[in-house]
Amino acid sequence: NRRDARSAAELAPRLSDAAAQVAGAAAAALGKIGVPALAPLTAALAGAPAPLRAVVADACLLCADALLAQGKRDDAAALYDRGRAADGPAPVRIAATRGAVLARPAGALPLVVEQLQSREPGRVALALFLVRELPGGEATKRIADELARLAAERQLLLLAALADRRDAAAV
Repeated sequence: NRRDARSAAELAPRLSDAAAQVAGAAAAALGKIGVPALAPLTAALAGAPAPLRAVVADACLLCADALLAQGKRDDAAALYDRGRAADGPAPVRIAATRGAVLARPAGALPLVVEQLQSREPGRVALALFLVRELPGGEATKRIADELARLAAERQLLLLAALADRRDAAAV
């Protein structure tokens, strides 16, 4: 809770503790520490057992959020992309996708379109949220072009999101 970077070296070995609660608490603490704890967290993400994977992935997202807050967009985007690709629970992958969009505003449209076309309801909901947030008429036009490629019920949801943009390009 104190976010003491010097504690990262003491906590890192606990990521592989046999007791899942200890390993999970270490991951959560390292996530709060942020960027100084990034190396052990990313190493643990690759081999974390299933019960611990969500906590480690969430801690990595906290580090990515810290990188983004520091203006290190490329580093944050790379870490969010690892979270998107990780074999973790859907909520963590969805949060990582949102972070990836925020980290690269200029390249966000392909990610949003990918989510619109997803079979996972959580990803579609994320896309509809992001459609309302993306700036610019070009984004509106590109997203509106997707209408014809979507099923009717998704078209309705996307139309509502486009209407919420209050952008003349949506008309």
